Amino acid sequence: MSLRSNIFFLLAVNVCFAQNNSDLLASVISADPILKNIIDKKETYKPQIIYTQIDRDKNNDPIFTDHTYLLDSTNYFYCASLVKLPCSILALEKLNELNIKGLNKQTYMFTDRTVACSAFVDKDTSSASGYPSIEHYIKKMVLISDNSSYSRTFEFLNPKYIHKKLSGYGYPNIRIVHRFDPICKPEVNHIMNQVRFMDRNLELVYKQEADPKFVSYSPPPGNLAFGVDVYNKKKKLVSEKKDFTYSNYIPLSNIHSILKRLLFHNHLPEKNRFNITKSDWEFLVKHIGMYPREAGYPRYDPTKFDDSFKKYFMYGNKVKVIDSDSMRVFNMIGYSYGFLVDCAYIVNYKTETEFMLSSVVYTNARNSFGSGSYEYESVGIPFLKELSTEIYKLESKRRKSYEPDLSEFDLYKSKSDTGKVIRITVIGNITVNGNPSTGNIIVKSVNKHFLYYPEIASDKIGKFTLNLLAGEQYELEFNVPDSPPQIIDIDTKKNKDNDTMNVYVDFMSARLEKMIKTKQDSLFLAMLKAYNKVSLRQFSEKYGTQKLEGLTFKVQIGAYKFIENFNYTSVVGMPIIIRETFDDYITRFTMGNYATYNEAYELLGRLKETKAKDAFILAVYNGKRLYLNELIESGLLK
Repeated sequence: MSLRSNIFFLLAVNVCFAQNNSDLLASVISADPILKNIIDKKETYKPQIIYTQIDRDKNNDPIFTDHTYLLDSTNYFYCASLVKLPCSILALEKLNELNIKGLNKQTYMFTDRTVACSAFVDKDTSSASGYPSIEHYIKKMVLISDNSSYSRTFEFLNPKYIHKKLSGYGYPNIRIVHRFDPICKPEVNHIMNQVRFMDRNLELVYKQEADPKFVSYSPPPGNLAFGVDVYNKKKKLVSEKKDFTYSNYIPLSNIHSILKRLLFHNHLPEKNRFNITKSDWEFLVKHIGMYPREAGYPRYDPTKFDDSFKKYFMYGNKVKVIDSDSMRVFNMIGYSYGFLVDCAYIVNYKTETEFMLSSVVYTNARNSFGSGSYEYESVGIPFLKELSTEIYKLESKRRKSYEPDLSEFDLYKSKSDTGKVIRITVIGNITVNGNPSTGNIIVKSVNKHFLYYPEIASDKIGKFTLNLLAGEQYELEFNVPDSPPQIIDIDTKKNKDNDTMNVYVDFMSARLEKMIKTKQDSLFLAMLKAYNKVSLRQFSEKYGTQKLEGLTFKVQIGAYKFIENFNYTSVVGMPIIIRETFDDYITRFTMGNYATYNEAYELLGRLKETKAKDAFILAVYNGKRLYLNELIESGLLK
């Protein structure tokens, strides 16, 4: 079959309602008890399957042979997150079509609030820049199926644009009409928020006005009313039937075709390609096959997001770390209301195996909605894993005229966004009054997008070791009994793999704290006594110009037990800061070393205009610190 006829079939399959069952798939299903059980109960589980064999010609162009089973576009299923694939593609297309200087997938994208229930977004702490963008939204959509990212992208696109573009590509039956903001009611889904794109200096590049205009779209074909109302023994409604008339919809054949068109973009005639650039293609395809830990930014906690997260085919969502560097699953999934669907291109670079597989199964045996009681884990995921495993076995034995060159999909040998996963080791000691002590450590990212370690304890001699991902800023909170916590920030963005950082934390015991507080209180009372006896202006008028050998005047701007609490930026542009620690364990920060009081008085006036509003003047005579009243009482001044 020629490439041209294959392209025709690629498009023609989108308008088919039902297809004959493949004999090949029938033989695979009948030989496997897990698969046969689902197919035998097709009225309950509503399965549909598309399996595409891929052969190559001498030019390495693909030749597709589709096998289907129970495929029927009138057999409605809720597509859930599948909409994120066409929206990701169209978002890149729209940016290219706008063709505005400075507008691209990395340009910051701010969403203004037009509808009260929707979101105002001008920051994204999970991105490297701290700002949202189409690129970052797409990453989050395809990596972990993030709903908020889809909603903001949906608003940028607008359903009018989405349906016009998809219909032009031969997908008139797709319906994408609502955002995934949970508190928004269906009747406001047509109102699109204003979107602004900003450059790195936060200057406006492009503004898309809000759009409140309503456009009606035909509902999907088939029966859209599902389920029954379920009541408990007290006759209280615990779950209910659901009408999907106003919900999103993508036929399985359409999402299979869209993924096929995207993946084999480079082999299609120009008129059949999506309007995306080479870098767009590499970016999108690479992230569709990527594991969350490889993303760079956003940084995902590998204990929460396994490598097999949303990889239902082949891995069953159960493999924490995928060690194989020869196999990749490029896929999109849907997971909602009991409907479970996976659409994938599965490739093994080493064995030169490749095929496409899409399937949906309904895991809602009670056929009622709202209780969250679905059989994803017990029925749906095992079915998808088993189906893909059996097809993979079949493919690995299938003989081909030409072995495929799969290098265009081998996108993971080069560095990802921030290179390979780089780890650093933080070692250190916790002490109390200089003596080793046990303690607990809470590790958070500064951006607060994940809690990396909830609690790590140091050993009996105060030593601890933390293994962290590099490329992040962390907040380490140290805790020991009877003392307030200490916070230390560390930045690992410039670290190399296996770097080691040392952190030492010293606490003061409650007894020592009390002693210090007593000394602080006595010092404060002495200061009050000094200022109650003489005003600064009076002292200036009487003694301001006098000089005495061995006598100097300073301005104290702060006194701290922990020196890291002093804010140097509050007095920027002022004289050099002098830091001294005395036997009361308090570190004092002073400025100036003046021969006359009035010189210090002038500096004090300037400091009062900054954030150092508690600054005051003290005298130093032959190395001894004196308050102003003590200086007067000493008789040194005339």
